[in-house]
Amino acid sequence: MNKQEIMYPKKLAFINSFAGYGHCSTAVALPIISTMGITVSPLPTAILSNHLGFPACHFSSFTEHMAPYARAWKENQATFDGLYCGYLGEAAQVDYVLDFIRDFHPPLVILDPVMGDRGKLYRATTPEHCLRLRELLPHAHVILPNLTEACLLTNTPYPFYGTEVQTPSISYEFTEALCHKLSTLTDAAIVLTGIPFEGGISNGIFEKKHLSLHPVEITGPSRHGTGDAFGAVLTGSLMQGRTIKEAVDTASQFVSLCIATSIAANIPPQEGLYFEACLKSLL
Repeated sequence: MNKQEIMYPKKLAFINSFAGYGHCSTAVALPIISTMGITVSPLPTAILSNHLGFPACHFSSFTEHMAPYARAWKENQATFDGLYCGYLGEAAQVDYVLDFIRDFHPPLVILDPVMGDRGKLYRATTPEHCLRLRELLPHAHVILPNLTEACLLTNTPYPFYGTEVQTPSISYEFTEALCHKLSTLTDAAIVLTGIPFEGGISNGIFEKKHLSLHPVEITGPSRHGTGDAFGAVLTGSLMQGRTIKEAVDTASQFVSLCIATSIAANIPPQEGLYFEACLKSLL
């Protein structure tokens, strides 16, 4: 590569938790987005010994440090081309994210409203947390909820409570109505992930009041960190200037490859994705 081909990298602020073990959160996203040529600046929301899928976990909130941490960036005249906001450890952290958007004016804001999955809240998530997250929706350009999170944000009953269905599926009409309800809270493009549809899994893109479904290649059971890897590749793709459809397709293909690679390498599901072996596919 000659000098004329080397361009100044785009810079992404990355607000999320950091888990030291188990292939989760920032530990997954940072190397993926960096591989895609984006400079990543993490702002932690919590420090965990490992993800919450293990029996024991040490959790340390970073709430009291977030404001002075970001203030130092501002004093150093840091600038960012984008912001990714993932897991917030406390409802009060929403205020610091709002302050960050006001102070740095990132032209692209991607919000992953991490709250729960399969109809249940994560251990450290409270109902207040869900309510406060809605305050971020008007400031986002792209949001990445799963089905549970979309239902929580719109006060929609989760469709599979109390069912014994082994392979649940929801209709296109239900999914479209859910996205329309979510669009009353934000002008952001909506990427609804992990939709059980017609015996498989699809990701939905809701943009300009239109829903399109994009089937996912299933190469094995979902693992810890798949959402983090998906969000990272999607973010990197958008920062590279790709369309949302291109970003979703690239992210889906990468996650499918990571799952297949993890199974082939006999990685225990609890230890997440063996994404390191797949990074070269993003070059």
